[in-house]
Amino acid sequence: MAYLEGQVVGTSNTALSVAQAITGTNTTVKSTNVFDAAGAGVGTTPSMVGPVTGNVGSLVLGGATALGTDFGTGQGVAHPGVLFTVTTTGTGSGTIAFGVEAAPDFGNGTEGTYTLLSQTGGFVGTTLIAGTSPFQYFLPLSEVPPTFSGRPRFYAALYTITGTAAVSISASLVMNPPSVVELGRYGKNFIVAA
Repeated sequence: MAYLEGQVVGTSNTALSVAQAITGTNTTVKSTNVFDAAGAGVGTTPSMVGPVTGNVGSLVLGGATALGTDFGTGQGVAHPGVLFTVTTTGTGSGTIAFGVEAAPDFGNGTEGTYTLLSQTGGFVGTTLIAGTSPFQYFLPLSEVPPTFSGRPRFYAALYTITGTAAVSISASLVMNPPSVVELGRYGKNFIVAA
């Protein structure tokens, strides 16, 4: 099992996109990387998955164990999500929405059908600014819907472009948003009374 809190944010372990170019007209773009909750990698069946046959007393063993975890349920005060950071300033008058999707194991270590878990509203391309105070957005993971088949093993980012827009994005799975994102929740000239 791959636990997010044990991973270094922004490394290949949790990075869904690393300065990935998101460009197009009325299209969706999937992240270049996929996070595998089993830690084995897409196309690999973990060694503990598979039929276990035999008898233990009156218990008959057999069948495969489905791996996966719903990170959207959180862990007490730890809230998982995806941190999106603009690495190259966006262009175009179209909008880009950031999303997170999950898929179960198809049965042989490959990705099943993806289901969208969370998605932002659309951001106009030219409002996505990179720089010393980069545009960052933390999208909390939602729990998988009741219609989800199986347990989510694979997580990916999904970018939905409406109109024409382009930007470069880095996205990583994280536990709890960094404080720079929390500061963005306060309006300009906000003063905390002593």
